[in-house]
Amino acid sequence: MNSDRGGFGAINSFAVRIAHFASRVVQAHQCGYGPGRHTEPWSDEFQRLAALVYAGALPPAYRRGIADSSSRVAELMDGNPDDAQVGDAWHAVRAYLRSTARALLADPDVEAIAPKTGATQIAATPPAHLRHEVFAELLHPRGARRLADAATAVARYCEARLPAAPTAQEIEWIIAVAAREPIAALANRNATTTRGMYRRLGSMWKRLGVANQVQGVALAVQQGWIMPPSHTPAEQQSRPHRKREPVPTGKATAPAPDRWKTVPNAPLLLCLQGLANGTKQERLAQELGYSKRQLQRMLADLWTQLEVPAATQGVAHAAAQGWITIERTHA
Repeated sequence: MNSDRGGFGAINSFAVRIAHFASRVVQAHQCGYGPGRHTEPWSDEFQRLAALVYAGALPPAYRRGIADSSSRVAELMDGNPDDAQVGDAWHAVRAYLRSTARALLADPDVEAIAPKTGATQIAATPPAHLRHEVFAELLHPRGARRLADAATAVARYCEARLPAAPTAQEIEWIIAVAAREPIAALANRNATTTRGMYRRLGSMWKRLGVANQVQGVALAVQQGWIMPPSHTPAEQQSRPHRKREPVPTGKATAPAPDRWKTVPNAPLLLCLQGLANGTKQERLAQELGYSKRQLQRMLADLWTQLEVPAATQGVAHAAAQGWITIERTHA
């Protein structure tokens, strides 16, 4: 297998997202949408139709990012895995990624975008805010289940080759960080100094293959090690929020009665995925074409909308909903 240091993490990230997408399409079928006639979602014919759906909702630069990152992960999957039992699933996911890239790049507007430029690199996974019932009209339930099963098998294969899960004590630390417990209090409970606790947490994040606590807590939620952090405490919710100046966030979406029924728009998803990738705010703002202050206001408004206190909890909830995925490095 042609995999670099972060290869298994990148493949796992895509496999998790693809499995989530296919499972949501299955749910859409169960709600009465579809069924479509295509049973092979990795075929060029299905991907051409899917690309038309993307074109109706996403700008060319975003689609170029999906195409580039899909091609990159497909290249990481070249060759055969060392476990023959996952072979068919492996080849199916690789074919899905390659056909996705080909279909997107067939659009002249997408092909004209230079590869590996700016915000396109943040678009590491297919967008979460596209309506799954639309894909249910294209994809047969059998095809959606085949894709979900293949992606799940690949994700499990990669996960077994990534850094190990946290210990019981480390899970307690992650829960404490997610709950915004002061590090000094956490250190006191673990009979160490505040500096010593920071060192322990840093070592844990490194061993788990993440860069910081934002990635670490989100990974723990994505993997099911912990439950998503609770909503903003009542005392924080009762504080009046100052009125914020409008910032450029792309196409406006009507507020939803349930905060999880409407996925954030494309610019906000790019912000969330960028934070999940460990990108610094300064670089993230530059790549998305905002000032740092604009980006900070966008994120602050998003945390208010989602009723979470800060980025750690916001990114964790986004991972729990399948809007973004956390890519782990391979130790």
